[in-house]
Amino acid sequence: MSIGVFYIKTLDNKQGCFKIGNLCQLTGKEAISIREEIKELLHTDCEKIFLDTKDVKEAELSGINEIIHSHYTLQQTGKQLVLIYRTGSSVEKWVQTTGLDRFVQTAILPTL
Repeated sequence: MSIGVFYIKTLDNKQGCFKIGNLCQLTGKEAISIREEIKELLHTDCEKIFLDTKDVKEAELSGINEIIHSHYTLQQTGKQLVLIYRTGSSVEKWVQTTGLDRFVQTAILPTL
């Protein structure tokens, strides 16, 4: 399954925003795709970009580094990255290990 970008509306953001999703892994290959999508979304009016990793089963350092890079890239243009992940996931382990949630906004979903 390839990465997807979806237009969504949230209760706190009536104008809409984008969600990057369809991720089953967060490795080097996905990092490249995320970077390309973030570059495209820099030119939109959307203030928040959601990175949906709730279905990620495998995460590597290259994927986590891309989250950090995406956060700073968006921040430079006044936009915000929101990382969505599940409790007990490999992404949560990386968030806890790196302290990523201290500077990247997160939305944590319960384990299914």
